[in-house]
Amino acid sequence: MCRGGQFVEGVLGREPLERRVEELAALFELTNALYRSRSLPEVLEAGLEAIVRVLGRRASILLFDEDGVMQFVAWRGLSEDYRTTLAGHSPWRPGDTDPDPIFVSDIRDTAEPDHVKARILAEGIVGLAFIPLLRSGQVVGKFMTYSGQPHVFDEGEKSVAVTIARQIGFSLERLRAEEARRAAVEELRESEERFRRMAEEAPVMIWTSDRDGRCLHLNALLREFWGVGEDFERFEWGTTMHPEDAEAISGAMAAAFRTTKGPLARSDLACRTRAANSLPAPDTPRISTRLLVGATRSMAPRSWFMTADLPIMSALCTERSLSSRTSRFSREASSARNVTRLRRSALNGFSM
Repeated sequence: MCRGGQFVEGVLGREPLERRVEELAALFELTNALYRSRSLPEVLEAGLEAIVRVLGRRASILLFDEDGVMQFVAWRGLSEDYRTTLAGHSPWRPGDTDPDPIFVSDIRDTAEPDHVKARILAEGIVGLAFIPLLRSGQVVGKFMTYSGQPHVFDEGEKSVAVTIARQIGFSLERLRAEEARRAAVEELRESEERFRRMAEEAPVMIWTSDRDGRCLHLNALLREFWGVGEDFERFEWGTTMHPEDAEAISGAMAAAFRTTKGPLARSDLACRTRAANSLPAPDTPRISTRLLVGATRSMAPRSWFMTADLPIMSALCTERSLSSRTSRFSREASSARNVTRLRRSALNGFSM
């Protein structure tokens, strides 16, 4: 379509009402496409489609790379040589805040270097616009729209160009937020895995429970002590307390006291006095039920196990029988094999 002896591209040559309807339709479809986009290529394609639909058939989107150089990342109607030659050309630097768009009606009338103007003209470009892309108020790139003839951008064109740039910028910011969230989730997963490995092999008995006393996690040493496997959901640890101590220990656990002392029954039903350090875990948005975390250790001095014999051990360690199996355990423990096991366990910082 011709107007004033010049060829006007795309929707720019239509009547005002028709053009406005087309602009609104393009912006609606852009918003919908950006809402559904999940990757940078999808954002770029949606933005580029809107640009060429309402501002001309030739356009490009450029973003700063890690070195702060403006690079072509999406385009329509531009040669490879043009993109290579003009890469890095930008009126803004990374991090510039709140820049104004630049509209050039004729590249020949600018102060650009002659070699830049010559390459632009050789590409068949005369009129062009530089529209900054902002993320958190700072420049991260730009989009360009090109005209093959001198062109004065009116207020409507400027407004729709800025609106498209803002939509693209919002999507770039959303992508960065999603990337940061994924990185945080992965970092948390790795941190939890490191903790689980440390807790699993720690030379103390580590556990977590909910406020009702149900076990949520038992490390390897505590599972071995209680003789349970990794599937311990139905395990009732309260049955390991001596009846005379159950009320005191349960009350201390309910109040999340820092330290609780009392005998616990091992898997062979022999009692051992243990100190359990527990504290409440903080509530989180996902977990509203108060949790307890703690570590249980032997009350006997570590160095004692290196030289003590079983009669001395019986005198120092609180022993309470929960069944007739205790006497059998005492006889078996007098063997050299069990003494060796006790000493080896003491080297690791705990008693059997």
